[in-house]
Amino acid sequence: MFYHAGVLAVILALSTSRAYGAGFSYDPSAPDGPGNWEKLGDNDCGGSENSPLAIEDRDCDEYAAYTFNAGTCTVKDATFTINNHGVKVDYPDDGSCERPTFEMPGKGRGGIYTALQFHIHTGSEHTIDRVTFGAEMHIVHQKLDCDEDQQRCYAVVGTKLNPASLSDSKPFQDFLLGWVEIHNDQEAGCDDGTPIDYRASRIGTSEHENTVLNPYAFNEKSQFFHYAGGLTTPPCSEIVWWNLDVKTAAISPEQYTALVRIILGYRENCEKKTVAYNGSSSRPTQPQFGRTVWKICPPLTETDATKL
Repeated sequence: MFYHAGVLAVILALSTSRAYGAGFSYDPSAPDGPGNWEKLGDNDCGGSENSPLAIEDRDCDEYAAYTFNAGTCTVKDATFTINNHGVKVDYPDDGSCERPTFEMPGKGRGGIYTALQFHIHTGSEHTIDRVTFGAEMHIVHQKLDCDEDQQRCYAVVGTKLNPASLSDSKPFQDFLLGWVEIHNDQEAGCDDGTPIDYRASRIGTSEHENTVLNPYAFNEKSQFFHYAGGLTTPPCSEIVWWNLDVKTAAISPEQYTALVRIILGYRENCEKKTVAYNGSSSRPTQPQFGRTVWKICPPLTETDATKL
């Protein structure tokens, strides 16, 4: 597998917990806030192909199929972490289980991409017709056998989340319980600890531990906004094919409240250390600079299916 030197520099950041290192914040008035990220060292945060974007909805531009494979990795195979600006799940890279993959359509950039991790931002990063959402989930992938002359060897599948369901989302519950367990363990060591009593009886059960952790549960048969962009946190490397699900996934208000409490309540040595601002750990939208955003829809009939 071949990579540009610049891509090699961010592989570690994408595939390990160090992707969420300290050194920046979401406070717009802070020296390390989003407007100053490009000054924080050698990065691409002032580039012309940054993310997220303010997207305008429209009719389908292309008809092509995305395919998703959940793999075999279970809750107990994955590594759940909480850090100063979000929650994250890493998939093992030791071959102990089959990691999730998806096949992205498109001549040249299409192919099979393997999931490295997924994470969630409070507040939506992308906007659709100027509408924001409660949270945004990003599944970060690496392309199999990426050619050395390709700038983008990574793809993100993004899902907007809103607390709009009267009942819990089962797929989201599988994610959330892993973070609830970590949060409660951290809080137990603090005099003023505030554990979260969300489905605590299921934590550690064989039913939960052996559940396949499917990050694509919200994405089957979806339409996607597709464009060339970058990471939404420093170093903002412009190496990503973005695939933002057009539809918004619904979770319950109880699940959303627990998610926000976990992210905003992150502590180190019992001292709050979140870098979120006003409840948000999302980067403001960036200039589009003439980039094309395609709306790719599933083929309706054989004659609808076209290649990019």
